[in-house]
Amino acid sequence: HWNIRVPVRYAIVDKGRSLPDDEYGVWRAYIPGPRERAPWISDEDWENGSDALADGGIYMAGRGKGPRLLTPLEG
Repeated sequence: HWNIRVPVRYAIVDKGRSLPDDEYGVWRAYIPGPRERAPWISDEDWENGSDALADGGIYMAGRGKGPRLLTPLEG
């Protein structure tokens, strides 16, 4: 198994209003929220913060511990 981090972007909008269309290039303030440690996370993974990961991606939660090919890439 692998531990991954999936950033989530929340938007709070008044009732009855819709979310704005594409806001590319607009700066947003970042306010870090509380962090809870999962019991299976190692000390190294916990120390490597995920506070500034861009939304819309999936990131491995450990250095070099991701999927590896079992055989070389040879035709």
